[in-house]
Amino acid sequence: MIMIWEILKKTIRSGWEEIIYLVTYNVVTLTALLAGPSLLVTGLNAQAWPLMLLGAALLTLIPPALFGLFWLTYQISLGNAVKFSTYIEGARQHPQAMYIWGGINLLVVVTLVSNVLFYQAMTAAWAGFAGLFFYGLFMVWVVLQLLVLAMYAHLEQPGFRLALKNALLLVAVNPFAVLGMAVVAVGGVVLGGYAPVLLGLVSVSLAALVAGITVQELIAVATNNEK
Repeated sequence: MIMIWEILKKTIRSGWEEIIYLVTYNVVTLTALLAGPSLLVTGLNAQAWPLMLLGAALLTLIPPALFGLFWLTYQISLGNAVKFSTYIEGARQHPQAMYIWGGINLLVVVTLVSNVLFYQAMTAAWAGFAGLFFYGLFMVWVVLQLLVLAMYAHLEQPGFRLALKNALLLVAVNPFAVLGMAVVAVGGVVLGGYAPVLLGLVSVSLAALVAGITVQELIAVATNNEK
C-alpha cells in the first residue's frame, strides 16, 4: 500500500512539472491511436476501399507514437530533463522492436475483440459469460501492455518476449502496485470517455506516466532485494 501511494505521488508531482510535454504528446498520441482505426471502421461500414486503405496505412503510426510517449515518460520517471525532441527520439528508436510489438498486439486485440463481439451478438445465457471472459482477457492484456511498453525503455536489446517476461516478473513482485497502476491508468481513460477534454489532454499520457513510474519503482525494489 505504501508503494502505491509513493507511485501516485510521484505521478502527480512529475506530471504537473512536465504538464506541457504530457498534454502536447497526449494529443499527438491520441490522434495516432484513433485516426487509423476510425477510418478503417468507417471504410468497412461504407465499403469504401480508399478509406480502408488509408486507415490501414495510418495504423503504422501507432507503434512509434506509443514508443515515443513511453520514452518521454521513462525520462520523466528518472527525473531527467525532457524536451519536445525527447518524444521524437523515442519514436525513432528500435523500429524493428516497435513494429514487432505492433504486429503482435494487432493480432491479439483483433482476436479478443472479435470474440467479445461474436458472443455479445448471441442470445444464449452462456454466451454472455463467454463475452465477459474475453472482455476480461482484453483488459488484462491492455494493462500488461502498459508494463511491457514501459519495460522496453529499460532493455539494452529490446524484444517483445523479454519485455513480456520482465513485466510478468514485476507483477509477481508486487501485484498490488500493478493493480493500483491499472486503476489509475484505465480509470483515467474511462473517465475521459465521459469528459472528452480530459481524454484529449492527459488521459493517455497519464496512463504512460503511471506505468513508467510503477516499472521504475518495482525494478528498484527487485534490485534492492537481490543485494
